[in-house]
Amino acid sequence: MLALPSLVPSSAFGANDRIALAGIGMGGRGRGDLGGFLNFSEIQAVAVCDVVDKHAAQAKAAVDKKYYNSDCLMVTDYKELIVREDIDAVLIGTPDHWHAIMSIDAMMNGKDVYCEKPETLTIREGQVMLDTARRYGRVFSGGSQRVWGDYNRVHHAIYGGMIGTVEEA
Repeated sequence: MLALPSLVPSSAFGANDRIALAGIGMGGRGRGDLGGFLNFSEIQAVAVCDVVDKHAAQAKAAVDKKYYNSDCLMVTDYKELIVREDIDAVLIGTPDHWHAIMSIDAMMNGKDVYCEKPETLTIREGQVMLDTARRYGRVFSGGSQRVWGDYNRVHHAIYGGMIGTVEEA
């Protein structure tokens, strides 16, 4: 289940007061996330991207069905989407090794990002992603379905001081 932040700055909305969203990586998980975003009236899905034509076509069909039109753009190269000025944010549901580079590229091109987990493969990638979000004033959000419930005892151990001072995570 996806949740929009409870406070979305007005600058995040496009000309029609909706966030124009593009989905990148429209396999099973990406298409599932896209379906979740389609339930928010604040979101207007406008484009989908996947290197597998069948995945892109299925995602496009879902978007077009939702809006009763055939306006959803479908591409195979994510770089075509991130340079578009009419797209505000991207959903990244690609295989894990693409998450960091696509997120960084998107933020450098003025896009806010929702990325499936794991957001990165290394600590260094995460640091670069954080630096990029700050440098370009972008919002980055990552998937965390069930994490708090599954690992709540770990959070309590860490924040309760049971393992000492955390130097890096």
